[in-house]
This record gives sequence, C-alpha cells and structure tokens, in this order.
Amino acid sequence: MGGERKFDPKDIESIIYVNTTSAILCTQALLPNLKKSKNAKVILIGSSDGIGNNETKQVTYVASKFGLRGIGNSLRENIRKYEIGVTCMNPSIPFEEGSEKTLSTYKGTRIPVQDIVSLVKTITHLSKAFCVKEINMPAMLDTNA
Repeated sequence: MGGERKFDPKDIESIIYVNTTSAILCTQALLPNLKKSKNAKVILIGSSDGIGNNETKQVTYVASKFGLRGIGNSLRENIRKYEIGVTCMNPSIPFEEGSEKTLSTYKGTRIPVQDIVSLVKTITHLSKAFCVKEINMPAMLDTNA
C-alpha cells in the first residue's frame, strides 16, 4: 500500500489522519467563528494526484487526497446554509523557491507556490455569492497531472 514501498500501518494511519481527518476536525472546531464571519471561506489543499487518471502509485496518499475532495463536497453542502464557501484546490507539485527559479529549474513541470497563494487570495476576496467548488492546478508540462 503506497506504491512499491511498503508502509508501516502507523504511517498509513498518519497520512490518512493528516490529509482527511484533520480537515474535518479543524473545520468543525472553526465552524462557530466561521458562522460569525461576513464572508467565510474554507479552502482545502488537495493534490492533482487525488483527481484520478494519473500514474501515481502512492496508494495511501492518493486515497487521502481523493477523500479530501469528498470531504470538500459534503462539507460544502452541510455549511451552505451558513453561506460559507468551501473550495478544494488540487495543485500538482509546487516548488517554493520563487516563480523565476521554479520556471527556470523545472521548465513547466512544477508550479510556483506563489501561484497557489495568489489563488487563495483571489478566492478569499470573492463575494459570498460566488462559489468556487474545486480548482485543478496541473503544471503546464506535468504529464502525470
């Protein structure tokens, strides 16, 4: 489970917990404050690996990111009555050393983390009438995304 490498069951549980269970628990804990906001948004960071139809062999990771998309869908329907937006962003592999270095080093196969930050800022500045359900963000030349 998890590709060619065999993962310890505790590692599998940890990956599932971090990528799915914690999203539910954190949102649940924040919900009272989100309900008080004039324009609340919940943004979940998934992965292009959780979209499907790729060559990724990391079973646990892919399952947890696919599950996160399901959490986003159900959560959106549960808190819609409070006019709280829920978005799941699914980027391919980000690179943190700045846009120029990312573009020159990876030549379109990785995305600058700054692009993800820009999208988060855009989503949080949209009106509460706007619902962004999901954004799939593959790198231009990432053939696995």
